[in-house]
Amino acid sequence: MRKHLTKGRIIAYLLYLAMACTVLLGVTYARYQSVVTGTGTARTAAMEMNTTIDMSSALRGLKPGETKEIQFEVSNKKNADVSEVAQDYTITIVTTGNLPLIYQLASAGDKGKGSFAEASASSEGDSQVWTGGFLPAAETVHQYRLTVIWPVENADERFAGEIDLVTLTVDAKQQEPESI
Repeated sequence: MRKHLTKGRIIAYLLYLAMACTVLLGVTYARYQSVVTGTGTARTAAMEMNTTIDMSSALRGLKPGETKEIQFEVSNKKNADVSEVAQDYTITIVTTGNLPLIYQLASAGDKGKGSFAEASASSEGDSQVWTGGFLPAAETVHQYRLTVIWPVENADERFAGEIDLVTLTVDAKQQEPESI
């Protein structure tokens, strides 16, 4: 007598097959399971440079036809701490625009590591911005000479006794890593 495949037998065979697969796959999966543990440490980089200097007192007494030079440095070192990250920086002169002054920035001394802010500036209202400054993650000092000129052709009595608030700001930010 032949065995006939009935609906009940087909369901029973499928259940047996599912149980066998569960047992085999469960044992196989468990055999290759592993656990890994570890520890790590992280620290933040020492980076600080966003400085604003009021230069109004240094420019006090400037008259039409005169020029004043102001020396300053941009460095990635504060006390004994050197920045641990590369930094891009900009130099900005902001004025109230009361006096017709011209500002020229030039690097002074040797060209150090990194790159100096570009000599040409973009003007935005009553401010001038020099970009392109770069300090690597090693001790670096960039020396600058800011020349402030009051052109003689702008000698006008309406400027007598006038004051102008002039600030020099160095803004630095961590350099973005290059895209891969």
